[in-house]
Amino acid sequence: MNKKAVSPLIATVLLIVVVVGVGAIITSIARTYISDSKEQTVKTSGKIKCSTSPDIDFTVLGDEPQYCKNSTHIQFMIDDKAGEILDFQLKVFSATDLFTNDSLMPSGPSMKQGDTRLFTVPYSGIPESDITEIQVIPKLKDQMGRWAYCSSVALKANILPTC
Repeated sequence: MNKKAVSPLIATVLLIVVVVGVGAIITSIARTYISDSKEQTVKTSGKIKCSTSPDIDFTVLGDEPQYCKNSTHIQFMIDDKAGEILDFQLKVFSATDLFTNDSLMPSGPSMKQGDTRLFTVPYSGIPESDITEIQVIPKLKDQMGRWAYCSSVALKANILPTC
């Protein structure tokens, strides 16, 4: 019988070529995946996304949400049913103006689950009759563990009775 086989030298060369080819394919796929991930990170790094969706609301007593206004201040009461809130921001809107108070609890303790707190916030520059809406924006941890105001979960009130 006259059998022909591949010589050991040629077999070794073929094996090296196959391994290098597979390595090149894996490297190419990995580079594409890494560059796509890097581009996505760059696109979304400027956006703050809150990691929690808090269960907060204006306190309701006798079917009435607890918020009101007068010529010098906005008053409201908030229930925290879910988690820690470091601070709140208040925005008072009129058709032509905006008043913002960036810190309602500057040195006080954060709100914890089950807390209810009354806020009385002075404002100026907008006549009481011109107020069209208030927004109370909680300061929560974002996906990176940093504290940030999360407008996506703001409490809003359009019709405010007089205190």
